[in-house]
Amino acid sequence: MNKVELVAFKAEHVDLLKIRAHELNTVFKLANSYDGLKILEGLRTSWTVLYDGRILGVIGYFEMWPGVFEAFLIPSEYLTKYAVPFARIVKRHFDTLAESHKCHRVQAIALNDALHDRWLTYLGFSCEGVLKEYNVERKDYKMWARLYKWE
Repeated sequence: MNKVELVAFKAEHVDLLKIRAHELNTVFKLANSYDGLKILEGLRTSWTVLYDGRILGVIGYFEMWPGVFEAFLIPSEYLTKYAVPFARIVKRHFDTLAESHKCHRVQAIALNDALHDRWLTYLGFSCEGVLKEYNVERKDYKMWARLYKWE
């Protein structure tokens, strides 16, 4: 049986990741992107998602200020082939994290397209607006957020 699992993220996992062209042309062209990965590794708030030993992507979050977290995903080219098990484990994991941290907001920024709309809606996020010409390629992105109320 195929198995999907989360392992602690290490910056060198990115060297093994078949990164999609979009991310290579945007995020990984930024100066010091590898330094940023080392920082994420040190925070211990990021995980590598494996499926039968293949890296499907890296997920994580960082706290912007108390109660507000920014979530991110670095997808691999394999992700679409194993989208269902990936989506299930990510949804379960982020729900658990939100509860354990008692955060009131988790947000994410994503490309303005149908794929990302479906993905973030599945995770329970709501679109808050369009960020015009947001990245180095001048593509529009959307700001998404999921709000929580804890008693």
